[in-house]
Amino acid sequence: MRSAEIMGSALCDDLSGAAEAALALGIDTVDLARSAQDTGARVVDLDVRQASPETARAAVRAGLPQRRQAFVKIDSLLRGNVEAMVRGVRDVRSGLVVCTPALPVAGRPTLNGRVVLSAEPGIGEHRPDSVEDALGDLPVTHVKLDELRSPGLRDALTQAARSGRIAVCDAETDADLDLLAAATVATTGGADDAGDITAVGSAGLAAAFGRLRPARTTQVPSTVSATVLVVVGSAEPGARRQVELLASSGARLVEVDPATRDVPRFELTGGRTVLTLCPAPLDPTRARALAVHLAGLVREVVARHDGPLRLALTGGETARRVLDALGVRRLHVLGQVHPGAVHMRTDTGLEIVTRPGSHGGPDSLLMIANRLHQPALQEEL
Repeated sequence: MRSAEIMGSALCDDLSGAAEAALALGIDTVDLARSAQDTGARVVDLDVRQASPETARAAVRAGLPQRRQAFVKIDSLLRGNVEAMVRGVRDVRSGLVVCTPALPVAGRPTLNGRVVLSAEPGIGEHRPDSVEDALGDLPVTHVKLDELRSPGLRDALTQAARSGRIAVCDAETDADLDLLAAATVATTGGADDAGDITAVGSAGLAAAFGRLRPARTTQVPSTVSATVLVVVGSAEPGARRQVELLASSGARLVEVDPATRDVPRFELTGGRTVLTLCPAPLDPTRARALAVHLAGLVREVVARHDGPLRLALTGGETARRVLDALGVRRLHVLGQVHPGAVHMRTDTGLEIVTRPGSHGGPDSLLMIANRLHQPALQEEL
């Protein structure tokens, strides 16, 4: 098999995850669509994290490529439509399916079939107790850490494929994910020796497959300083601490009342501005409406702004709604500020960094805003 054929496409449940998957797999573009069928896209944000299970399943079923290998990006905390997306895979593919949400770079290993994470869920946030819980009553085979690190891993995956069971795999480190990726692409089984292979996981597993592929070509971001607007729609407590640190560094803070949606009129007059929600309990059922409201505010202020401007968008839901409001359909990957924070450019030249709401250390937003304001620094790929 040519290395360029390894996991050469991905379907993703939200925008920030799609950006992470594209960067990890060494694919240059991210398309914002409901289905990859009519676009020929290789990495697609299906925008189904908060969709109904029926919609998520149908989107995956319709979007899976004809290629033998396909990657399905899910949340590392198992939120959203994990079961429905895997059912969409099973509707059209009978071969090997491996699944692990492990994301060691963010301190989220998967052990004994569970995501290990010290932080408590946010208010109203639902996280399944285990990968098996997230997969509902789909048949699974559990590949524990000692088996994953043994010479028998490939045989275990082959047996899972032939039995039609999902191989749910533990992984503690990136080295474990590398073992899983290498064994997955080498495994045959399923209906015949050329059975299809689907990997379901977070950016951690995508990166392991990416390390099996040729290095991607570096694109050069602009070296012109610009006004920066950071948009934070996440209710994660960690995200609030990041906002406060960014504001303490001199960034202008503009807050929206989540109950009334009131916000002072503001203009982008240079430097860095952060647009976010006032600290308050949020009703998860209103999350999309609030994201749409933030997106409308961004569209208005961007239309009024004259001069170089760059955006940082945290949380996949917020990022997708803002890009929809701006009419963006495709993003070109430039690099990353730090793991999870992916730097991209639209077809019109607007530079954007997206990042999952739950990612990054306390200085994540400060680092992203400073990088976008003065982008002539070497980026990591």
